[in-house]
Amino acid sequence: MANKLLAVGCSFLMPRKGVIPQVQILADTLDYKLVNRSIAGNGNQHIVYHVIDEVQKHDYELVCIGWSNPGRWDYITKNNKWFAHKVINFLDDINKDIDLDQTFEMQWCPQVLMLTEYLRSQRVNFVMWNSLKTPQHPDLKNIAEFCAPDECHIEHLRKHKQYISEDDHHPDQQSHEIWADKILDHIWRLT
Repeated sequence: MANKLLAVGCSFLMPRKGVIPQVQILADTLDYKLVNRSIAGNGNQHIVYHVIDEVQKHDYELVCIGWSNPGRWDYITKNNKWFAHKVINFLDDINKDIDLDQTFEMQWCPQVLMLTEYLRSQRVNFVMWNSLKTPQHPDLKNIAEFCAPDECHIEHLRKHKQYISEDDHHPDQQSHEIWADKILDHIWRLT
């Protein structure tokens, strides 16, 4: 049986318009079978849930986690489908002064720490990175499995104009290859 690589994240970990995502590049390079549970538009609660659910059901040689923006709040419909709302879309409906940065940090950082400890307790090899913009928190820099915690894929590709088009700021092939190399280098340093 071939070794398997589990990938969970948002659209930044999915094929798009003929572009092969970094997780497929990683799986091909490592000669692993890719199991991709990423869902476009979904947030970090979906990521945490699907990683734990998959790890409980199956054996994986490596788990790859591409964190989404904490401003996406996930929910499940009655027919068991995952969706997310962007917080920014309904802020006007809330009658309170909200500190979004602190709220996002308070919700997202514990998810990262909890999932890290869960995967370590299960002795699962994993690597994580920021696909979208996330809060900077000093505790996250101490997680050895966190690749480039001060960076995020979307800001990198925008800076270098490595997106599919002006209308589609998803990574182009060059961007996915750069991030695959960055993640692979990080994996090698962990071993």
